[in-house]
Amino acid sequence: MANGNVNDHYPLSQGGTEGDRLALQYIATKKAFGWAQPYPDSVDIANAHAILDLAAGSCVWILDIASHPLVRPRVRRPSSTDTDEEGIRLYACDLTAAKFPPQALFDKAGVQAFEHDVTKPFPEELYGKFDLIHMGLVVLALRPAEWAAALANVHTLLKPGGTFWSVDNDPVFHPPSESLESVERNGHGVPACMEGDTWIQKYNSVYTRTVMRNGTYYDLSFRLPDLLAQAGLTLTHARRCIGAFGRCGDIAPVLATEYAHTADNSDALHAVMANAAFARGELEAPAGHRITTVEEKEALAREMHVGVREEGAYIVLHEHVAVKN
Repeated sequence: MANGNVNDHYPLSQGGTEGDRLALQYIATKKAFGWAQPYPDSVDIANAHAILDLAAGSCVWILDIASHPLVRPRVRRPSSTDTDEEGIRLYACDLTAAKFPPQALFDKAGVQAFEHDVTKPFPEELYGKFDLIHMGLVVLALRPAEWAAALANVHTLLKPGGTFWSVDNDPVFHPPSESLESVERNGHGVPACMEGDTWIQKYNSVYTRTVMRNGTYYDLSFRLPDLLAQAGLTLTHARRCIGAFGRCGDIAPVLATEYAHTADNSDALHAVMANAAFARGELEAPAGHRITTVEEKEALAREMHVGVREEGAYIVLHEHVAVKN
């Protein structure tokens, strides 16, 4: 996302090793959904001429698209003035370039990357330009009014008939014993999911509570269909799947090889949010039990570390495909 300041409610890092974490997370997400290619089945990629990755982060998705056999031979470099009807141009933007890969990688792939806030108006020369727009993993970044602004921009940027693809998650941990069907039927069980002595309830007391404190959606998959409709986009496909963390092989065997990464990812998410809450004097785990010493905070981190590796947990991943009529 931006030519502006990094939003003050996004809880994760904008630089350092965050780009590496996002790249590994993308690989796990592809496996979880079982995608045969990095775009929706409904998209005629062979006849697409402009693709945009919004809030691109480390740009792993647009670089994946750039390497696809139906895309790579057709890519036109940003400096090219070629206007032939067979070409395709690739764009990526984010609030900050801090997580972008080296420019040489963009040059090789033919990607034009720039800083821009997804909630702010885009240059008019991009209006109605794109056949496909992707936006992924912004659940921690966008508040309700910002979702409305971002999706209004998506509508403006898409060609008539163009496709928007959202890939995101609902930031609530669930135990492996709770089925995805139960969550789809009953929701995430907030606030009860934060109000007990299990390690998962304690985790949510930090993770989900941070999301709620920041005013972003913990239940995005339940809200996004209405948000898309309000932006004038027609939903054509929606699907949820399990995003496993740590030991979840029984319910998500496809992610068994991602055990180490997802467990480390759980540790990293908890550390960032727990440290921030502790610094504010607001760290509670479970809800209602205030943690006031470094020793208690470290003991909590150890409990989360062991829990995700011995029991595991999952979040709900979801994809939504919508078109501009």
